[in-house]
Amino acid sequence: MRKHGPFGKMLGLYLLAGAAAAALAARPLPEPQNTAEAPADGIYLPLPADTLTLAAALTGEDGALAFVIRFAPAEERITAVPLPEDCAAAAAEGLSAFRAAAEQEAGPVDGALSGDADAWRQAAGVLGPVTVELPASLTLSTPGGAVTLSAGRQAVDATLALALLDKGGDPARQVAEGWALGFCRLAERRSTAALFSGLEEGFAADVSYDLLEQKRRGLAWLAGQLGG
Repeated sequence: MRKHGPFGKMLGLYLLAGAAAAALAARPLPEPQNTAEAPADGIYLPLPADTLTLAAALTGEDGALAFVIRFAPAEERITAVPLPEDCAAAAAEGLSAFRAAAEQEAGPVDGALSGDADAWRQAAGVLGPVTVELPASLTLSTPGGAVTLSAGRQAVDATLALALLDKGGDPARQVAEGWALGFCRLAERRSTAALFSGLEEGFAADVSYDLLEQKRRGLAWLAGQLGG
């Protein structure tokens, strides 16, 4: 996978992610073309200008897991929608293929990022624990052995969060949303240029700092509304 150093110092998203022009070694993005849910006639409706939509993928030897994450300050919410397996698998072909597959499935996005488990683990460590609500106890496979989480609301660290992502389903969605909120909280405390300074490398991304700067104040506001 191609490494884009400075961006990898993210996730994030905002993952997502994730997340300065030269720092990302990426081309500037055009004016955001966010879309809302497609109506019956298939025409996408514009979203408010402060909305940010990212496609984020976690790649591994056994496949990939991907989400489209939308940060919507005007709606006071963050949503993470899993992408189908064939769409997530496109991340292994490169960032362009992944972004194209994500847009075909979910409509235009502002940017895309992908990284392996080590990159996400480093990013998640900076973003902090993720709070999840489990309806029943769940046993996870981790590098250190099996770990059983009790039912109920609890904070999980980066290792357990990645194991929940691997499990898929609602716990994976909660982890994606939790990391996205962590990204918002970082945006609240730091300037865009410094947003990823404490994060490790390892992500491929086509998101520019210029785009994030357009959205940063909205992210900070959203973090506050969500209890940041």
